[in-house]
Amino acid sequence: MYEHWNQRGFHGADAVLGESGTSPAPDEHLRDAVTAFMGGTLFSGMTCSALTAGVMVLGLALGEIENSHARVARMIATMAVGGDGFADELNAFNPVMNLGHELSEWFEAEFGSTQCRALTRCDFASTADVDDYIERDGTADCARLARRVAEHVAAMVERASTASHHDDTDPTR
Repeated sequence: MYEHWNQRGFHGADAVLGESGTSPAPDEHLRDAVTAFMGGTLFSGMTCSALTAGVMVLGLALGEIENSHARVARMIATMAVGGDGFADELNAFNPVMNLGHELSEWFEAEFGSTQCRALTRCDFASTADVDDYIERDGTADCARLARRVAEHVAAMVERASTASHHDDTDPTR
C-alpha cells in the first residue's frame, strides 16, 4: 500500500499539510513525521490522516501556549463552579482546541466517519482489501477528501485570523 501511494505521490496527511496554504510551508522533517499517520495511523484504520493533519495545520497556524498562571487558574476556577472552562476567551490554547473539535465534527458530518477503515472500506492488513482499494482507485477518493479538508481548514484559519485581528483590542486577551 505504501508503495502504491508513493507511486501516486499521495498521502492524506501530507496532502492536507501541502494544500491548506495556511501555515508556513511544512519542512521535510514534519512531512516525514506525518507518514506515520498513513492508513489511519500505521495502517490500523483508525483516525483518518487527513483529519489528523487538519488539526495539525490549525495548531501550526493558530496554536498558542498559555503562559499566564492567572489565566490558567481562571480557567480551572471557571470549571470548578460549573462554567465553560473551554471558552475561547479564557486562555490562549482554548480557541485552537475548539477549532480542532469543530473540524472533527464537520469531518464526521461531511464524510460519515472519522475512521480510515470506514472511509476507505479497507482493512490494510488484508491483501484482498488492499487489492480492492487499489483496483477501485480508492486513492482518488482519499485525495478528494484530503483536498476538501485542506480547503475547509484554510477557511477556518482565515475566519479565526480575521476574528482574532478584530479582537486585538480586547483587554481580556
